[in-house]
Amino acid sequence: MSDPDRPTSHAGRTGRRGRLLRAAAALALSSALALLAAELLLRASAPPRDGFFVWTPGLERTFHPDPARMPGIEGHSTFRIGSHGLRARELTPSDERRVLAVGGSTTECLYLDQGETWPALLEERLGPGAWVANAGVSGRLTRDHVVQMEHLLPALPPLEGVVMLVGVNDLMLVLGKGDAYDPRGLDAPGARERTLPRAFEVLPRELDPVGFPRSTELWRRVLAPLKARLSPPQAQDDAAEIYTTWRRHRREASRWIDELPDLAPALDEYERNVRAMASLCREAGARALFVTQPCLWSADPTPEQEALFWMGGVGDYQKTPGAAYYTAPALARGLAAFNERLRLVCAELGVDCLDLAALIPPDDAAFYDDVHFNEEGARRVASAIADVLR
Repeated sequence: MSDPDRPTSHAGRTGRRGRLLRAAAALALSSALALLAAELLLRASAPPRDGFFVWTPGLERTFHPDPARMPGIEGHSTFRIGSHGLRARELTPSDERRVLAVGGSTTECLYLDQGETWPALLEERLGPGAWVANAGVSGRLTRDHVVQMEHLLPALPPLEGVVMLVGVNDLMLVLGKGDAYDPRGLDAPGARERTLPRAFEVLPRELDPVGFPRSTELWRRVLAPLKARLSPPQAQDDAAEIYTTWRRHRREASRWIDELPDLAPALDEYERNVRAMASLCREAGARALFVTQPCLWSADPTPEQEALFWMGGVGDYQKTPGAAYYTAPALARGLAAFNERLRLVCAELGVDCLDLAALIPPDDAAFYDDVHFNEEGARRVASAIADVLR
């Protein structure tokens, strides 16, 4: 029988440490094997990554926007990505009228239900045999759209048309960056390589710059969504609560700017990108339809409209309070300059341009904030574009 008060021998302590080390090694090995098995299983169930995908195929999220924050939106909203990496239903052999919608958040329609977005409503209005795929992504610029189209148009089945609702993010870039704005855009050395991760959420593995572990399916499909849920929201959250913060930041602006900077360099870059997008459509044999961007900004917005605004700050204004902001009249003039440049370039190129900004006035019926469409706004957009495409 052992004596509990007897000191443990050196051999006993060494044996215990050895057992603990072996147990730790076995645990580490089993954990590594479990992670490897999970990664292999996720890769087996994941779509092949041999192409460029704007969104991760199979992605699905449900949002519950509060109508008090987002007037004109009711009920929950499902955001669903198909196997092409686009917000669209699956393509069928009978879909002979294929249309691609390109743009930023006003095309993405994040907080609208899948069937309430203007690309989905456009598909409905075009009738049987129509398939409209939504490639919109929040915050993307025309330089991003050029890179997207360079890879998407050759990869997709032949398209009848490409609808491009663009301009407002290019304006936000030059206003937000100030003197740091680089007007070279895609002409800058290495710009296309740097743009790829912005243009596509999923890249071919050999081009994916994020490296281990962020390039693993385990990170993309399990750890990244978990991190997004546990972290404080800095972008669009399920209930759109972040809009309360963004609007407060604008109300508490450190100063107001009513005079626009020189927009000529940004307008010139915008024109280069528009010309490139039109050329890509022509090469793909698809009809190009550019669309001007409507907005709620005006020379004399009502207090109720001002309460909905949050855009137009300088610097990292979405995350950091105390930024300077451009007035609504200044923003309206800036967007009008981009819309006018788009109309002029389209007229020179002989491509279609729908002046949606002239058709949708700055009233509360169509928008839930500065430029984003509510359910009624999406219906108006879809009807106007359908009239042109028909």
